[in-house]
Amino acid sequence: FGCPVIDEYGCRDGGLIAYECPQGGRHIMSDAVHVEILGDNGLPVPMGTIGEVAVTNLWSFGMPLLRYRIGDRAALSTDTCRCGRPYPLLRSLDGRVTDMLVTRDGTRIHGLAAMYVIRVLPSVVRYRVVQERRDLVRVLVVLGDEAHAPAVDAAIAAGMAKIMGPGVTIMVTIVAELPPIAS
Repeated sequence: FGCPVIDEYGCRDGGLIAYECPQGGRHIMSDAVHVEILGDNGLPVPMGTIGEVAVTNLWSFGMPLLRYRIGDRAALSTDTCRCGRPYPLLRSLDGRVTDMLVTRDGTRIHGLAAMYVIRVLPSVVRYRVVQERRDLVRVLVVLGDEAHAPAVDAAIAAGMAKIMGPGVTIMVTIVAELPPIAS
């Protein structure tokens, strides 16, 4: 369209978090939101280290959110931007915190990849994918119609094998029920 594109970063619950200036810096709106980058232990990581984004929205008086973990991964920067704006910078945005499947060679695959294989099967009521080792993935499945069990088993095994690549065993087990896990 013949105009510059500006990147904005935010979330519904945390509001506008950062924006990109014409010089390319991703400025944190520190007068409206406090941003922390946390490690797996919930403590702040050193500047420049990738971790989970936690925000405290400074203007949410009706429902304050303190150190609200939004599920994103990022790193803060010690640099200052050439534009001269006084706001701190995000060095990088590195995706979402989520369950990942890991192939034999260490490639990380978003956990929702399994959903695209399994959710299209009309007999499946519930399922759970458990990666026990890099070379073993177990899929537990509750079916609404047991008559389709062999076809469902084959479809899941084939689809998951495509996702996980060679050398990974896919074990599909039909179960009567699948109680929810704590998370």
